[in-house]
Amino acid sequence: MTATFQNPLPSGKPNISRRGKELKYSREENPTVEELERIVASLDGYDDCLAFNSGMASISTLFLSRYRKRIVVNLDSYSATVGLALRLKAMGFDIEICSTDHLGECIKPGSLVFTESITNPLLRVPDLEMLRDSCIDKGAEFIIDNTSATPVLLKPSLFSDLSIQSATKYLSGTNDTVGGVVSGNELSELWEWRRVLGSILDPFRAFLIIRGVKTLELRMRRHCETALTLARWLQDHPKVKEVIYPGLETHKDHQIAKRLLKGFGGIISFRINGDARKFLMNLRKIKRATSFGASISLASIPHGSASSNLTEDLIKASGIDGSLIRLSVGLEDPEILIEDLDSSLKGI
Repeated sequence: MTATFQNPLPSGKPNISRRGKELKYSREENPTVEELERIVASLDGYDDCLAFNSGMASISTLFLSRYRKRIVVNLDSYSATVGLALRLKAMGFDIEICSTDHLGECIKPGSLVFTESITNPLLRVPDLEMLRDSCIDKGAEFIIDNTSATPVLLKPSLFSDLSIQSATKYLSGTNDTVGGVVSGNELSELWEWRRVLGSILDPFRAFLIIRGVKTLELRMRRHCETALTLARWLQDHPKVKEVIYPGLETHKDHQIAKRLLKGFGGIISFRINGDARKFLMNLRKIKRATSFGASISLASIPHGSASSNLTEDLIKASGIDGSLIRLSVGLEDPEILIEDLDSSLKGI
């Protein structure tokens, strides 16, 4: 926890960080942040990683650094990511928004293609193998936001040039810190952009995320097991119109998910027959909050958050409507969660 470092050292030699940069100022480099970066790079399967002060800081720094490229963004991604792309388009960036089903058609030579491995909140699973091969053929840069899957369920280096995660979610796992990471094999240009933009993560939050990563694999296993149990239970509830979960045979991308993922994730989305807000207010054990990936279960109405980032036309095209609930499954006993969901659904 320091803003600045002694440089040069008493020996007269420069103070050099593990990355080979001069260690002078925590806006540029910090040893604790570097330790988190080393851990995440190893998990993701890349040579390097950069940590940022939020998931959106990592995405915005990356997009800004690619200002010369055509940037193709999956419409089914997190609405703030799509909202950022729209704002950059209004500023003159070459941006194209494509849905999961048409993403492959939008790949152009030399472009940057951005998608999530499991999209948020409708949990689409793009065919990453097909997209990877198409990007290689066309000389396009392929980037995966792997926040929902984490490297436990999907090793991003098998598919993409770079991988992004919101460390706020599963990497941390406790809803007590905010951060983002970008992993890749050549990050020197992105390092310079992070340096001038000041979007680096601070060392205390890096420490908190390092602490969380130690239990990541165990937590992901539990999240996935409980989510599948709840998804199957929700399918049979009379107040539920549709359950969206990649682990269900009814999911549009179930076969792709089986092929690519080592588990189906800890998020369930479902549409209900009744008042979505009343359903949320009826919950007692599950907390009403917009994030995901925590040890406690969280529920939200994605339409509300999407409306602050997207136009109504894009919201409609994405399939996010007012009946949709997103449930981030925590580590609680499944029976406790089922009892809370059942009671809340019966009250709408």
